[in-house]
Amino acid sequence: KDIKGELNGMARRGEVFRTAGNRIYDFEPGFEYVAVNTLIQGSAADHTKRALLNIDDMLNTKYSGDARIMLTIHDEFMISGHKKLEKSLMKEFKEAMEYDELFDLPMLTDGNTGRYWGKMNEYKD
Repeated sequence: KDIKGELNGMARRGEVFRTAGNRIYDFEPGFEYVAVNTLIQGSAADHTKRALLNIDDMLNTKYSGDARIMLTIHDEFMISGHKKLEKSLMKEFKEAMEYDELFDLPMLTDGNTGRYWGKMNEYKD
């Protein structure tokens, strides 16, 4: 499809478009690049927020008190848990990050584990 042409037509007709998370945007003809960027960035932000909710549910359900979210930065999350939970926690964390019923494509992730921020090792399944 010609997304630029389709967006230009929508703008001329005064139509709005929605991100995957159902946020509504409108734009002016000639600014299709803004619409495309907003659609991509907005949908990515929606996915990240939904992933955070998935992770919070997973931690509360399966690890109640043994693991927690420490920090979020843009599209990265830091969680803390006991070393003995590392493999199971990272496996479920990765699944919670990658799965979202709104998207029809995989959201691939990677992760690092370690005791200290500066001494992390890449997680491998």
